Amino acid sequence: SGGSVGSVAAGVVTLSGTAGLSDVVATYAGSAGTAKLTVKLQGEAATPGVDLAKAAAQFAAAKPDAASAVPALEYPLPGVLLPSNLPAIDAQWAKDGDSTLYRVKLVASLVDLTVYTDKAELAFPDAIWTAFKKSTVDQPATIQVDGVGPKGLHAGKPQPIGVVSDPIPDSALYVWQNSTATFRVLDIVKGTDTLLPSDVPLGGSGTCVGCHRISRDGKRFSYTQTGPYLQVGTLAYDDTKKLFSSKAAPTASGFGTYAAFN
Repeated sequence: SGGSVGSVAAGVVTLSGTAGLSDVVATYAGSAGTAKLTVKLQGEAATPGVDLAKAAAQFAAAKPDAASAVPALEYPLPGVLLPSNLPAIDAQWAKDGDSTLYRVKLVASLVDLTVYTDKAELAFPDAIWTAFKKSTVDQPATIQVDGVGPKGLHAGKPQPIGVVSDPIPDSALYVWQNSTATFRVLDIVKGTDTLLPSDVPLGGSGTCVGCHRISRDGKRFSYTQTGPYLQVGTLAYDDTKKLFSSKAAPTASGFGTYAAFN
């Protein structure tokens, strides 16, 4: 049996797109044989607007530049352990000196996945994130961001990242997503990523800084956004309209710190 790495039918092994090790057992005319099957997962992708072939060639041709700053990962944090049913994460990093293109690598013993982007953040494509999760559950892995620009290749440092077999069984996460400038609701059970139903546009001149609180019943929502100060806003869920309506809009006259509400 190919197990999680694939399936066997009529003597043909069909791979599932997941890296791993398995035994393949074959029988014929009363005889049986067993072989070890090792499946490695390798691949490259690029975000919309980035030419995959040109990006790969630019990195391959670039000479290392040890004198300049390198991209520094800001999320995920080093050594983070992620539940197995968490949707694709949004990696973020501080820009280096002159990079115009970035390469994000997810690496494990049998995994080598690369995504190219021209932004200082990356919402991993669902297919790549799913394949990475299934291939590295309870195994050591790393994430690394490299940059390339006129001065050459700025190689970042790999930092540990892990996916654990334990899922989050019943929860929803409310998050701010920089790449789309929106609040998101990640339903861990359904595996969905949806826009927070709100009557308030939270992007534009004011950007949420990720500090928000949800009441235990999930119907009250407080947040801070950038401005002259950290401006505080609040939302309350309207059962009739099925959306969060503004109760206190962020204004320059109303501001606070990260601990302004609980």
